[in-house]
Amino acid sequence: MVVLIVAVVIASQYSPGVMADVVRVRQHAPTFAPLPLYLPSVDGFVAVRDCDRIGELILIRPVGVDWWETHMVADCTKQPGTDGAYEWMTENGIGVEVSYETAARWGYVGRGFRVEIGEMKGAGYVEKMDHFARCGCVGADPAGL
Repeated sequence: MVVLIVAVVIASQYSPGVMADVVRVRQHAPTFAPLPLYLPSVDGFVAVRDCDRIGELILIRPVGVDWWETHMVADCTKQPGTDGAYEWMTENGIGVEVSYETAARWGYVGRGFRVEIGEMKGAGYVEKMDHFARCGCVGADPAGL
């Protein structure tokens, strides 16, 4: 598999069990962005700022490792000026939030860490990667994040 790194961003994590609760609600309750009852096989779930991305699959990995995981976008922030989540992510340079379980598996609980977002070359795997450029969370020099 050939993967192009399209963004390097700072990640934070949800509290234990929160992402699983979000996924269950999006599967079983009427929401503006539902998830299907039967999900594809993924390694985890993430949250981003752009709610239009819910349901997308992305490739993600901590900076410095040689493997990729597939995660589904399961949550997002509300619009600026609503609950403060958008502003918090923006002010802290957070480009993505992973589940607590993913952060624990990767050894990054309790602190922000750099991740790479990848795209399978020629597969159109990630459709809206320009989100990471628009969100202001991609540094001009990824090594400087």
